[in-house]
Amino acid sequence: MLNRYAPLSVIVARPFEIWARQGNPVDKNLDAALLALKHNYILSLPSKIDEIQVLWGECKLNNDSVVLKEIYRKVHSLAGSGATFGQEELSKKAKKIELFIQENIESGEILSNQNVTAFDAYIVELYFMAKLAAKNIKPLDAD
Repeated sequence: MLNRYAPLSVIVARPFEIWARQGNPVDKNLDAALLALKHNYILSLPSKIDEIQVLWGECKLNNDSVVLKEIYRKVHSLAGSGATFGQEELSKKAKKIELFIQENIESGEILSNQNVTAFDAYIVELYFMAKLAAKNIKPLDAD
């Protein structure tokens, strides 16, 4: 027996596809808003890394696990948001740092000399990636 009713996906999707192809102003406004969001995110990356560096300095000085968990949270956020905003390499590096922190929290060895040196190097790499991304971004009004 044939189904007399069209699937909901056809009822909703077809009119939307036709509407979207007409170059409606909502799409253009949405594209502009998303571009501005990406632009602002990339420009904010160096300051996000600066925050992590300050926290890392505090963590090394005070051996504070609460601060280390805050660093973990910030790095985790960068790992996720970086890829969302087209910064895949930065996201991969942040994920690597995130896993490094997680492994060392579990083992209790985050502040060994070897790990401090490695984490310092990771943060410097992340910072230069952020600075490069911010430097290379086109102004919003450029075509």
